[in-house]
Amino acid sequence: MSTANRQSSPVPEQVLDVLKTNSIGYLSVVSKKGELYSYPVAFHYSGDKVYFVTPISAAKFKIIKANPTVSFIVDNGKVTTEACGAMIQGKARIFTVGRTLLSILSVGPKIVGFSKKYPGRSSSGQDTTSDDSSPKGENRLEIHST
Repeated sequence: MSTANRQSSPVPEQVLDVLKTNSIGYLSVVSKKGELYSYPVAFHYSGDKVYFVTPISAAKFKIIKANPTVSFIVDNGKVTTEACGAMIQGKARIFTVGRTLLSILSVGPKIVGFSKKYPGRSSSGQDTTSDDSSPKGENRLEIHST
């Protein structure tokens, strides 16, 4: 879910910090029957998008597949004047492991030259030694605001 879409002003740095430094948020979905469900999810925030991984057998995955409209909330866990949080509403996009691999392979040739020139670094300047693969039977979900 993109935090930049439909914003009349830039996202405050304090809110971006909450998204960048926390790893657990709450994803709310609506079933076909109109029932609201909220799930704690581990997430990653990058490039104004929220990503999380879930098994294809999970209820939240089945609900999102039928109705991709979601709401995602994360906060800093503080109270009173130090409290800060973010709510992002929009459409979830499902990325299967196969689709994710195809996306990686499609940009691979463009990165080869950079990788040869700067071994161990990606084009964004981040170390590329971390493992970002999804376990079998899981899908990545990306949330875009509407």
